[in-house]
Amino acid sequence: MWSQTYFFYDLKHSSAESHPNPQTSGYNMFRHDIVNALLDLTNDRRYLEIGVNRGETFHNIRASHKVAVDPKFLFDVSEAISANPEAEYHETTSDDYFENVAASTDTFDVVFLDGLHTFEQTLRDFNNAQFLLSNDGIILVDDVLPSGFQSAIRDIPKWQKVRAALNIQDKSWMGDVYKLVFYIASYVPAFSFATIANNHGQTVLWRQQRAHDPLNDTLMEPLVRMNYDDLILHKSTMRRMPLNSIIDEIATYRKGKQVSTTEIDLNGT
Repeated sequence: MWSQTYFFYDLKHSSAESHPNPQTSGYNMFRHDIVNALLDLTNDRRYLEIGVNRGETFHNIRASHKVAVDPKFLFDVSEAISANPEAEYHETTSDDYFENVAASTDTFDVVFLDGLHTFEQTLRDFNNAQFLLSNDGIILVDDVLPSGFQSAIRDIPKWQKVRAALNIQDKSWMGDVYKLVFYIASYVPAFSFATIANNHGQTVLWRQQRAHDPLNDTLMEPLVRMNYDDLILHKSTMRRMPLNSIIDEIATYRKGKQVSTTEIDLNGT
């Protein structure tokens, strides 16, 4: 299962990394530019990446400490360790890392979730990542906007057959990760979020209380059964905006929180 998954996952990444500056409004920014821009909002720059593949993103991250987790690294780990003394490499599943490898004292300022592209697995990674996230930490979820209906097929063999039957050249497989955004919108109001509009589709999450989205108020079953057409009809839930607008929103919230904390301290003295 894993080897097959990562074979197709690698095909997706072979064409996705072509990006200029994250402060421009152009499309197709490098993943590592986005992560580094988010790390710039933090003080300690501690970074965790779930789903590292060839390391194209991970090895371009500027962090004081960074951790790579993947069932099968597609690069020479020994060479990587020598070249990146500030990094840890764990060749294991994300479930095993969170349950058996990560220490309860480990803390990260940015966590990038780019593992197995199913709703269930990404939800589990999101839940586990929260326990290791710093108070002002940010979670970045990859591939939340499939490039077409075939890219949103969650079953890899079926995705392969559909591509072959329709002679579709697009090799991207994003599965049903998009459902996580709808889940968070309805059931996790402790996190605010926005989806980057000027790239292939990544959602940025940070701790800020907000009103929940009532779209899935009654039952979770409709959310789980969502299809690509439902995503298109409710795309506004994704809150798409340019990366620099997202960064401004996070920074404005944090500045306001600092002012509020200062006022409380002054009133208490």
